[in-house]
Amino acid sequence: MGIVVDMIMQATLAEVDVDEDPIMVLSCGHVLTMSTLDGMMEMNDYYQGQINNLTGSTTFIGKRHLPSGVVSQVNCHLCRQPIVGLLRYGRRIKYGQLSMRMKKYKIVQARFMKKAQNEFDANWTSVQEGQARFLEAISKTVAGPCSLPLDEESQRLGKHIDQTQPFPDSEYHKIATTYSIPMEHEEAWIKLLEPLDRSLKRFTAIYKSAVQSPTKQLFDAAVSHLYRLKTAPNIHPSKQKDGSTYDVQPPVKPTMADDVIRICILECGLPLDGHGESSYVDSLQERVNVLRLVLEQASIVLDKVGVNTGWYWFVNDLIQCCLAHADIHLGAAIKGSYMRQATYSRLNRMDLLLKHLQWIGLSPMPKDDAAKQARQDQAGGIMMMFFEEFDQTEKSCPESMKPDCAQRLVVLREKMDNAIMVADGKDRYRPVSRAEKFEVFRVVSQQLGGSGHWYQCPNGHTYVIADCGMAMTQSACPECGESIGGGHHALLRSNRLDQEFEEMYRQRQ
Repeated sequence: MGIVVDMIMQATLAEVDVDEDPIMVLSCGHVLTMSTLDGMMEMNDYYQGQINNLTGSTTFIGKRHLPSGVVSQVNCHLCRQPIVGLLRYGRRIKYGQLSMRMKKYKIVQARFMKKAQNEFDANWTSVQEGQARFLEAISKTVAGPCSLPLDEESQRLGKHIDQTQPFPDSEYHKIATTYSIPMEHEEAWIKLLEPLDRSLKRFTAIYKSAVQSPTKQLFDAAVSHLYRLKTAPNIHPSKQKDGSTYDVQPPVKPTMADDVIRICILECGLPLDGHGESSYVDSLQERVNVLRLVLEQASIVLDKVGVNTGWYWFVNDLIQCCLAHADIHLGAAIKGSYMRQATYSRLNRMDLLLKHLQWIGLSPMPKDDAAKQARQDQAGGIMMMFFEEFDQTEKSCPESMKPDCAQRLVVLREKMDNAIMVADGKDRYRPVSRAEKFEVFRVVSQQLGGSGHWYQCPNGHTYVIADCGMAMTQSACPECGESIGGGHHALLRSNRLDQEFEEMYRQRQ
């Protein structure tokens, strides 16, 4: 009877009126008053209380939002064992257990993420080191023409065809059949990207672990339990016209079910959609980063082989794939209130929209009025999405990021203005002075040892043929994609000498 059970007043069991302040027996066998345990369990942080002015006791009448941050378990003041098994404190005990599980889980996830990011840096270095060998390998096989857009059935990259999967189709390996790209190119492409494939799989594994976090598992269980309670048949005695004595609530309709689920989610008091952990958002961001590097490599190939090949359409599908993944990352960052991540995601989306418009500008403006109008309409839609994202980024950018964000927005805006002109068929360049042309001629001639002759493609873009200066092979203009060169020392009829550069060549002699 001399055991202290009221830690506030330091009263013993003999001194406490159990009718006013009941005794609670812990799982370890020690006892404390309910008022003491209420304080230890921080009940005022979890429930709304109403104080009785006469007795000073508190009656809890409603739930509060669960606190943020790590919540530790409460231990017995004598033996230090965790306090569990008391129904009155079930919400506090379970949330403390969940918080400790999440703390351990986050440590493990952070370790995996750090290791994966370090491997990603090393894998990207490997790709860069193999880039020269890859370009040399594909140069041995000429990519055939593929001037028409692919049909909808074959364009799977970036589309969410399998709804059971969390991501859109991101199969960027099998390009030979789909895009009429030589098999030799596909084999070299797969070999080049092997290191990036490993990183993509690593970040996907982290994502899959994140979607099964302790918080997510509890969220799913809580929503499922609440849904069953809210949609269970409501059976009660009543005399019906058909003679039955029970009235049964009809099944929940699909539209009503969606409303019930939303109500359950709000009542759970857990993070929206159950994902409240940073590795979930980080893994999505890293997946976008991997795909953007794949896009960068494909764009390098496109610059080499020209827009009349299947690589042109492959790059477009890669851009759409990156945009689809960036949308998923942005949505996750906003739901989880990761505002820095959301800002980076918006900047990523703007850069990808810019690349899409630049991709359109790579091909010459169609001569047909209907095709020309369709291209301008497509460019206008991309421009609208870009500037909507631009305005939203300016409004929602965190204060700590504003200087860097403002600088990047200026650069993106300048590039977009230029891309709009090109996509609309306007000249992207300012006039080049005679002195600048001569400097170009001097540098190139020095590299070629003074050999070669200068020509123009059908659209007036200048190029040079080295050695004897006579055409021995045919290629594509890197500016507009038109055919250049020729064969057997014969220039294509659509090409012509660049008289200005040839005059510089003669004067140099």
